[in-house]
Amino acid sequence: MVTTEERSKLLLIIHKYNANRKKYRKNKFNKIEMGPKLKNTNKQFNDK
Repeated sequence: MVTTEERSKLLLIIHKYNANRKKYRKNKFNKIEMGPKLKNTNKQFNDK
């Protein structure tokens, strides 16, 4: 059996890992998806 202390440590590690992963995924998504689109929209506005 896992003691409550060990369990809380594990949960903390998992929580940190998940938070970092979510943050990383969000950053990656924003860089890939939003980057070019934002540049394109700015170009369109500038052309008008």
